[in-house]
This record gives sequence, C-alpha cells and structure tokens, in this order.
Amino acid sequence: MAIHPSIQTAADQFGVGEVWLQRAIDGLSDEELRRRPGNSNPLLWIVGHVGYYHAVVANILGGEREKRWPELFAGGAEKADPSVLPSLDELLAERALNTAAMEQAFGSAGEELLQTPFERNFPISDKSTAGAVNFLALHDGHHAGQMVYLRKWLGK
Repeated sequence: MAIHPSIQTAADQFGVGEVWLQRAIDGLSDEELRRRPGNSNPLLWIVGHVGYYHAVVANILGGEREKRWPELFAGGAEKADPSVLPSLDELLAERALNTAAMEQAFGSAGEELLQTPFERNFPISDKSTAGAVNFLALHDGHHAGQMVYLRKWLGK
C-alpha cells in the first residue's frame, strides 16, 4: 500500500536513520557502546531509545506494538547506569521488530487517522497525527546525529 503524502518524507527520514545507525555502531565494542561523555547517554542507550520510539510511531499509526523497556528508553526516563542496558543484539532485534511494525503502519495509515488531532502537544504547528509522526522523524534524526557524534568522540 502506498504511503500517504503527508508522512512520506517522515518514512524516508526513518529509513535514512537506519543507515546512520548502522554506520554509527559498526565495529564498536560493548565497552565503547556503553561509554558516555560526562553524564550524557551512551550510544547504546540511544539505539534503544530510538528503537523504542519506532514502536511508538507504529502505535500512533494504528499498530499494536509492545514497547519494551519503557523504564529505560521512554522520554523522561531516569538515566540508567550503562551496565544495566540490554545488549546491542537484544536492542537491534527489538528495533528490527519495531521498525517492521512502523513500516507496515506507514503503508496502512489513512487520511482520517492522519488528520485526527494528536493528544500530545509537540512543539510544531501541525497538531495532527501526521504532524506528530513528522515531529518524531525529526526526533529520530536528532538522535542519529548524536550517535555519529559519539562515534567520533570514541575516536572512530
């Protein structure tokens, strides 16, 4: 099914985020993935956080994807010690399921749903469900930039 034009760019941006994530984590050790500058989040946390939000987007668009590890990865979650984060393999497996659900939801979201006012007030002028999805694509790109920065910070 074709993706509605109001969220096509968002779908494309999520696809680019997948490429950037793979480039950011390529060849990094578990220790490097868990290292963080100061009190910031490590790259591994960002992988989990963005994957978590792929489930959020899938659900916004009518899916029913379980959101794993909300205590670690939901917005506003307390910063966890990097040693308690799931492994990269666990996070990538969950992310793949969430991303597949999100991609399926992109193809099935219709005009009525996309134009429905969205309950959360994101800092953008479009207060519809489509606007929320577009904002979360920006959120995804924001974190992709952080991952690239952290890779450079690690000397890669």
